[in-house]
Amino acid sequence: MLKIIKFVFLILFLAGIILAVYAFKSLTAKPEAKPTYAYPENDIKIEIPQEKRWFSDMKSTHKDFAYPATEVEFSINFLQDGYKKQKDQIVISNVDEETFFCLREILKEQNIHFAYRKTQDSLDIVLYLEDSQKDRLLGLFDYYAIHYSKN
Repeated sequence: MLKIIKFVFLILFLAGIILAVYAFKSLTAKPEAKPTYAYPENDIKIEIPQEKRWFSDMKSTHKDFAYPATEVEFSINFLQDGYKKQKDQIVISNVDEETFFCLREILKEQNIHFAYRKTQDSLDIVLYLEDSQKDRLLGLFDYYAIHYSKN
């Protein structure tokens, strides 16, 4: 048993010496000279067409560069002078929650613009009606006994 332990220590001692010599040689060795080229820029020549160099041109001193974008064209037709679109304003006061829910769904379906104001004790709805919408909707209010006032 003692011989085996001595043998293992001897192998470890020799391995340590070999590693120390290898490390010393690698630290003191001179670096190998790398090959140099006389004209490395002539080895590979890449030609990029002028119209495809827009990104590299951004580094230049030009400050007025605009990024490529899709152009959009639109026009605005203004109303003629003196033309006013008349809308009647109708106010429905003291609406309960259930009636308000039903009216809101009907108004959204009919594409009628409305606003409402809710306080602690009342809920008021203001409708903006055009002539074509007025007769049909006021007839509906009369049928369901919804009280309204015109302003």
